Amino acid sequence: MNAVISSGLNIKHIEEMYAEDGTFWVDESSDERDTRSNEELDKLCKWEINPLAAIPQWLSIYAIK
Repeated sequence: MNAVISSGLNIKHIEEMYAEDGTFWVDESSDERDTRSNEELDKLCKWEINPLAAIPQWLSIYAIK
């Protein structure tokens, strides 16, 4: 965001976006195949079970010059 601001852009809107499914939390670079069920993957998106799910995974920034 500092780069956006320092380049003279005016930030109009910022939106926090969260993982839509549990596959965000799975390391695909691992050689081991993930055998979690869809139910287990869905639980990974619940902050009560996975505290990291409370942190936004992406920020969407709308800025104009």
